[in-house]
Amino acid sequence: MKEGSRVGQQFQGAAESGFEATTRSLGEANTRLQSIAEEVTDFSKKRFEDVFRSWDQLFRARSLPDVMQAQTEYAQRAYEAYSSELAKLGEMYLGSVREASSPLEETSRRLKRDRPLHANQGSSACPNREVGRRTMRLGGTRFFMER
Repeated sequence: MKEGSRVGQQFQGAAESGFEATTRSLGEANTRLQSIAEEVTDFSKKRFEDVFRSWDQLFRARSLPDVMQAQTEYAQRAYEAYSSELAKLGEMYLGSVREASSPLEETSRRLKRDRPLHANQGSSACPNREVGRRTMRLGGTRFFMER
């Protein structure tokens, strides 16, 4: 009976660790997504201002070459701005995924290292497991329970 209680406590500890890791992970993801939203907002403001400056240049143009030059300059600025912003957002998303997944990876590594004694690890620790037993998986570890 003590052994069953110990396995139950180990399972409960693993479940709590997983829940805590998930909570930390979601908190990290939320923080990163907020910073991405702020970055997109700032970029949109800058682009909007640049569009108005370009329209102002177009209205002040006195000849066709001036109009073409204003359009060309705007197109170059827009291309450079969108390209750099896309690269920056890509890095931010990648960093967000890395940061959000790190608590889960740490917990997974710890759980793999501290496996319960009754976990099936390729040995005959649980003979006759097919007869009257139910299998449950937790973090890649199989547990067998009596029905």
